[in-house]
Amino acid sequence: MQVRAVNRKNVSQADPRELVELPKESARAASRPGALAYRLLQSDWALSLAIGKLDPWVTAQVFHEATLREGQMLSRVVLSYRIENAAVKALRVRIPGLDAAAAATVRASGPAVADLVKVEGKEDTWEIRFQRGVAGETRVELEYQRRSKDDGTEQLEALTLEQVRQAAYFIALRTAGRLELEVGALPRGWQRADWAVVQSTLGQAAGTLAPLMAFRVADPEAPLKVVLKRLELAELQRLRVASGTLTTLLAPGGEALTAVDLKMEVVGKGRLRLKLPTGAELFNVLVNDEGATLVRENDEWLFYVFPAPDAGMPATLRFVYSAGTGKATRLEGPVLNVPMEKLTWRVLVPEGWHMVAHDGDFDLKQWSVLGAFRLKDYQEFSETKRKSDSLRASAMLAQANSYLQQGDQEKASQALGNAVRSNQLDEAANEDARVLQYKTKTQQAVLGLNTRRQRVVLDNRLSAPPGENAQLERATAANPLMQGKQNFDPKQYDRLLEGNTADENAALKEIANRLVSQQLAAEPAPLALDVTLPERGTVLTFNRSVQVDGKRPMSISLKLKRDASGFSWLALVLCLLAGAMVAMRRRAL
Repeated sequence: MQVRAVNRKNVSQADPRELVELPKESARAASRPGALAYRLLQSDWALSLAIGKLDPWVTAQVFHEATLREGQMLSRVVLSYRIENAAVKALRVRIPGLDAAAAATVRASGPAVADLVKVEGKEDTWEIRFQRGVAGETRVELEYQRRSKDDGTEQLEALTLEQVRQAAYFIALRTAGRLELEVGALPRGWQRADWAVVQSTLGQAAGTLAPLMAFRVADPEAPLKVVLKRLELAELQRLRVASGTLTTLLAPGGEALTAVDLKMEVVGKGRLRLKLPTGAELFNVLVNDEGATLVRENDEWLFYVFPAPDAGMPATLRFVYSAGTGKATRLEGPVLNVPMEKLTWRVLVPEGWHMVAHDGDFDLKQWSVLGAFRLKDYQEFSETKRKSDSLRASAMLAQANSYLQQGDQEKASQALGNAVRSNQLDEAANEDARVLQYKTKTQQAVLGLNTRRQRVVLDNRLSAPPGENAQLERATAANPLMQGKQNFDPKQYDRLLEGNTADENAALKEIANRLVSQQLAAEPAPLALDVTLPERGTVLTFNRSVQVDGKRPMSISLKLKRDASGFSWLALVLCLLAGAMVAMRRRAL
């Protein structure tokens, strides 16, 4: 309500702020907004007042956030209203460009919001209804989404706030996924805004994450046109070589034997492509110390690389190949379709030769001379390797038993399979590992079949009398596979089969035995013979930090020269002496 003076006699108007010395109640009344104060000049004063009803004065600050995704555009609009003079119970807002499906997604929230209703007879207009008459400041948040256009363009339109006398409107554009935005000429009423200015104006309503673009909108003439560009998805790499060592043994005739040992970071089972130098012969491929099944495709070898049995450990890859070096003694490395880093190439130069110069993709870091590699050294190396492999297989079997006690069935099966296929255990331990592997897989198969049976019982439980088989219901409730888990405690194996008759359990075990027998009888990956490279002569160590080009092979060019022998100098001296004696004899004759 507003009060104004219409007629006055012997009365003068005063400033209400001057009445601070009055009693407390009078001073409080004089300080209210719209209060009038008058000074009485004579006793026969007269004052006529007119009382009128004021319309609400509504202002707003708007933060319109549009997020463009593949196939849809999400919009979030924060309306910060400031209502003066009078309270309002409803405000209207127009959201253009929504079809029937998009209109069904419009939602409103806020501390004083009661409902959001579409206004009949008015296109794209909604009414925000409050719980009570609202005066002062209030906040309303609108959310809606709609499908994107198929032509790669979008039109962004500002909302129209009815009953609002003045508004500060800001729009922020964001993207998600592989999208890039481009904006052409701005229509009249659109102006780019600095994000710092937007934050200082809107405060917490703008948030802290900076958008790609921000605009200030005032009386726009047309919507903003946005062009979407989809970026190509980069190829994801499941495999990466964390470190690697190449060891090449050179022969005096120009042949070379190279052993490659790689440690790989494996996210998941991935296929690896291996391309050897022209004319090279591949001897073996070992993945995690097991033979790999190879497939030949043109001039490439294809095989799978699996994660290491021990969680957190890198997978190992070893392969050996032979290739000629040619007259220029150029060593060419293998080509893998994965990035590699921390590479070391050790070249074993045969006895009686030394390097004069080198060139290529690696840097020389060390030069050392080793002694001869005799039969005794090879026997000692083989014996040490055999003992090491046996200890590793025994540790793997012990780790498998530990996994079983912890209930980790997947890791236990993998560790048992590696221990059995390694052929490094003694006869008794190998038989124990084989029996334990068969028992573990059989229990897993029986529990899987029983879980399927329990699922069928649950699906048809309505047709059976309640409480007919309480043991089966308890076993079903305790079955971890029914809860989406893959591991179970072997000690609870019998408990999980409760509710079954003896004939039913016997039938499940018979089916499981046939399944497991067929799986274990399948031909595993071929066993590959490992190749030992005798380290003798001169060892040249080269390093390279990273190799990312999976099409160009790495190479090292060496210039070797044969060492001068003491016997050749002696022969030359004897030849000279013999020639001198023959010449002296001819002169004497």
